[in-house]
Amino acid sequence: SIVPADAFAGAPDIRDKELNRYFARICERGALLTVIFDSCHSGSGTRSRYNPQAPVVRALAKVEEDARDNYRAVRLEEKGALILSAAQDYQLAKEIQQGHGNDRHGAFTFAFLKALSHAPANESAANIFASTSAIMKYHGFSEQHPVIEASAERQARGLLGLQGRNFSEPVVSVIKQGADGTWLLQGGYGMGIEKGAV
Repeated sequence: SIVPADAFAGAPDIRDKELNRYFARICERGALLTVIFDSCHSGSGTRSRYNPQAPVVRALAKVEEDARDNYRAVRLEEKGALILSAAQDYQLAKEIQQGHGNDRHGAFTFAFLKALSHAPANESAANIFASTSAIMKYHGFSEQHPVIEASAERQARGLLGLQGRNFSEPVVSVIKQGADGTWLLQGGYGMGIEKGAV
């Protein structure tokens, strides 16, 4: 669930089942939905993985089964949605500190924005996701595994559903060839190019 900003005033959490219902309605109207979560356990942010035997959270003495837990979640990726999540449903979403002081951002958001800043306008969602994952790994977040949920056709499109570039055709420009046989490329970890890459 998502804890809203006014939770201190008694507002209830927004449950994954509620998000699924709302998002399904959007998809049923023919919209191409893009959802991005940068929060802990977000890998199942739009569908229930309800398990009545699971450990109790928030130290509650007893959890009553809620009739809303019987809701059968719609598989949004089958409806054309693209969902990017910062972490698997069992993982925490780490933060990265930038600059001085208390300037902290989600590691996924940091990497995602970096990937976007180096991507062409028509870059496929799959390429952007791969770049985001590579940037996170490069910055030491290899234990956090982002999630992409979408059909292969939707992943081939851009983030907002426009026709994207083919994932199997990365383009890297050669800047120059060194006298020692090395090559300087216009590309790097954000495109998945690292030591040992072929």
